[in-house]
Amino acid sequence: MNRRCSLFLILVAGMGMGVVVPADPPVVVEPNWEIRFQQDIGQNAYAFVPGVDIDKDGFREFVAIGRNSQQDTIYIFESTGNDSYSQVWAAPRLGDEVLERGPLAVGDSDGDGYLEIVVGDSGKTNDYDVVLAYEFDPGLAGGQIAGGQNPPPKPSTVLELGLLGEATTDTRPSAIQVADWDQDGKNEIIVGTVNAEDRSLVIYESTGSNAYADPIIIPVENGISALSPVADIDGDGDLELVVLALNQVVLVMSWDGVGEPGIESYLTFDPSATNSTQGWIALGDLDGNGTLEIIVSDAGVYTVRVYEAMGPDTYATDEEGGVFATGDRPDTLIYAKIPGQKGGSIIWGYDVGDNEEIFIADHIGPEGSFTTADFTPMRVLVDIPEEPEALAFFGEPGTLDGDGYVDLIFGMRSASAEEGEGDEEIYVVEYTGASLDTAVDSWILH
Repeated sequence: MNRRCSLFLILVAGMGMGVVVPADPPVVVEPNWEIRFQQDIGQNAYAFVPGVDIDKDGFREFVAIGRNSQQDTIYIFESTGNDSYSQVWAAPRLGDEVLERGPLAVGDSDGDGYLEIVVGDSGKTNDYDVVLAYEFDPGLAGGQIAGGQNPPPKPSTVLELGLLGEATTDTRPSAIQVADWDQDGKNEIIVGTVNAEDRSLVIYESTGSNAYADPIIIPVENGISALSPVADIDGDGDLELVVLALNQVVLVMSWDGVGEPGIESYLTFDPSATNSTQGWIALGDLDGNGTLEIIVSDAGVYTVRVYEAMGPDTYATDEEGGVFATGDRPDTLIYAKIPGQKGGSIIWGYDVGDNEEIFIADHIGPEGSFTTADFTPMRVLVDIPEEPEALAFFGEPGTLDGDGYVDLIFGMRSASAEEGEGDEEIYVVEYTGASLDTAVDSWILH
């Protein structure tokens, strides 16, 4: 049984309340950021989806996956108001083999009006690899999220991966998105796989409540490390999905609703690369011009690259060697829009020396320029005693807890201590320098 003890840090801006953090070494955040929530889950937290309202009660949740050597566990944490969060649900993922990453998404994948938590499962329990969907049921537990009851801990959907779901095929899921990629009004579950001979992009389209058509299977050489959100990146009206393969090749794929998705562009770090280390992808408007850039961590030479659409199906980067060196392989990477800044920011984490740190670099250059000089020097955003395992940023109107201030969620893992005895915790830190309400005019005036 996983040990879970809760320590909640609830601060109210301007009231001068202190921050209690674990004993030496403490978690240290950059000025204008404050710790709002902390919980030791006794597992390494390695995937987050923030800002969903699964039970439609007006309070937002974030979903997490925790991992130890025995079992993966899915968690739901809900905000109940200004700077207040609590764990409201947890269920073990069915498989008995832990995954290297958190293939996790939340969305209405079957079009019935209720959100599902969609996860990948790889383990001997099922004799094959599957995608599981856990769906909230408004008829249970008074229509509220309830631990062990709602969503029911038994998945509402089990989708077999592999060619025709063959039980002998090992197609370990590595990434998941839920989106209406072909814009036909029905969402798809999009799965990247990474193992053995069936390294593929697998797409399941809904045919009704908890029902899906036979999958579209698109082989991807070397397997898939990461998938971006689905978005119109090049402005041509079709939606793109960015796929990062393990051989350091970035595939930009689009789907116009006819036939199957196709590849728009290959963005290759090194055509001869054989590096199988996993990288990360984020999408964001770094230069504030209203269009999205593709942000990729290069696991081979420890850099971050930025690609911008130059027209339909055409992408380019300003610096062949990468925008800036990260000094080590990023363990996680995200895009963030900090209130009060015209440009966006890149946030990433990795192991550095005795302490582990989360870094940030802000775009300060002109529109359409993404050289090293267009970013602030990388600096420490959060200094933590263990390795950061996952990051998530939520800055949409209303914010995660409804107070108007954007939030960063991160998990850290204990690599040196025994499981359940280290700093295996989830944190929410909030940017207090400016709120979304006060920041809009400030950056438009630049």
